[in-house]
Amino acid sequence: MKRVELLVSTLLLCVLFVGSAAFAEELTGEEILARAKFGGELKSEGSLIITFRSESKTTDGTTTADSFVGFSKRTEEGTEFLLLYFLDVGYNSGSILLMETPEQETTRQWYYSPEWDLLRELDVETQGQSFGGSTFSFQDLGGYDLEGYYTAEVIGNERLVVGEAERMAYVLPLSAKPQEELDFPTAKMWIDKETFFVLRVQKINPGEEVEQTVYEVLALGEFDGAATVDHWLEYAGNGSPRTIIILERRRPEDEFLDEVFDSENLVLFDPAEYGF
Repeated sequence: MKRVELLVSTLLLCVLFVGSAAFAEELTGEEILARAKFGGELKSEGSLIITFRSESKTTDGTTTADSFVGFSKRTEEGTEFLLLYFLDVGYNSGSILLMETPEQETTRQWYYSPEWDLLRELDVETQGQSFGGSTFSFQDLGGYDLEGYYTAEVIGNERLVVGEAERMAYVLPLSAKPQEELDFPTAKMWIDKETFFVLRVQKINPGEEVEQTVYEVLALGEFDGAATVDHWLEYAGNGSPRTIIILERRRPEDEFLDEVFDSENLVLFDPAEYGF
């Protein structure tokens, strides 16, 4: 079965999404789904630094927390870079995950472990696996083509309370396309009518009964005049709850040079240059 966790994750990591303007015309379910965005990307136009924390509950009820810093850049040519530094992830603290995505090309990934002095390129087929002993999987760092997997219809609008804000949302039941084998073949999604953020997702069993909420935005924010997702709840691949909290977003004093995102330079990367 194709492993698609698109309804529970996305990043992770989060997280700067430019809210789309509201449209006066009626939109179909497929059109809304095509514009929908999870709060799970660390990339934005130009250079960006994001610090965030992941908190997960283990099977014995204890809570574990991992802290990361994302350094990202999107070039004028459309290439996206993301360097994820493991700030506080147990014995894997100091490790680095590097992603490079040229426009309309396959993402390449490298992992560097200072403990083992090991640098290796990763097989994208392993993206469902966790990395570096953290609570995240490689797939958490990518986006998802929702309209490529599901068909959708609009059954109404609903007002949701998100943190201290009230948001109007489209309500869409989703059904997997016949050729797709997904973890959630049927689901229900609430999508913000102004920003097109996915605000809530419920997975539905074959009897069409809601089983549980598997993704929910808990707080929104703003950065550089754009709407952002600052805090959300999701369920990891093992079914355990996880919350993601954005601690800080900021621009570096100077734009990142491409050399920062060269895999051969990962051993030289020093987060102290950026205050970590």
